[in-house]
Amino acid sequence: MASSGQHKNAWRLRIGGIGLCLLLGLAIQHSSLGTWLDAKYLDLQTRALKKYFPTEVKNDVVVVGIDEATLEAFPEPMTLWHRHWGDFMRAMQVADASAVGLDCVMPDRSFDDIVPGYDNSLMSGLLAAKKDRPVVLALTLDSHGDTRTLYRKFELVAGKDNLGYALFPVDIDQRVRRFDDSLATGDQEVSTLVGQMLRGLGMKTGSGFIDMSVGASYRYVPLHEVTQRYEDGDVEGLRKIFGGKPVLLGTVSAPVNNIRTKD
Repeated sequence: MASSGQHKNAWRLRIGGIGLCLLLGLAIQHSSLGTWLDAKYLDLQTRALKKYFPTEVKNDVVVVGIDEATLEAFPEPMTLWHRHWGDFMRAMQVADASAVGLDCVMPDRSFDDIVPGYDNSLMSGLLAAKKDRPVVLALTLDSHGDTRTLYRKFELVAGKDNLGYALFPVDIDQRVRRFDDSLATGDQEVSTLVGQMLRGLGMKTGSGFIDMSVGASYRYVPLHEVTQRYEDGDVEGLRKIFGGKPVLLGTVSAPVNNIRTKD
């Protein structure tokens, strides 16, 4: 039979092992490895909730995507897409979208010297769209980390409350999982594009984790199909897709399912 001394040694080893495990767990929790593991565990939870307990959104955001097909459909370089930006915003006006966010690089200068009337084709679309809804233009950063300026006339037409940074906090694995209504840059806080859209809709803003488990799987409507519907005068079709919904326009790079708008 084991002696009392052996029993005491066994208990010391057990307690020591438990203590070592606790210390190791605390060390991992407060390390970059622990942060990475937490992020991956959150992703696992999100996928499980979306697969087994899907939650619908009554008025989900519609994404309009600039994809390879759009780049092929528009003959001009993106810098000269003034007419297409204008047609898109006029399409949102006739479709009666509830809010519009343009998460793309807008012109930073006038091109009227190159093509007379180009600036007006964009500004007239912006003015038409913002009559009955918030239209928010994205602010971005240049290679030096400074705010990339918009052409002054476009900025004035949009209004300061309709400008926001298209930026999100990035986690340790360079993925976006959190939202912050205002981002700190040095000693100053700046508004985000999404935050400005929410305020324009009269909704509350804040900060926290983005619930990726709700809503339908990510799909988008190609931009060139939207502008084609507008040129064809298909108001009914535009209202069916965008009516009463917030719309976000941006570049899509990953292969995802797009919402077909053609029969």
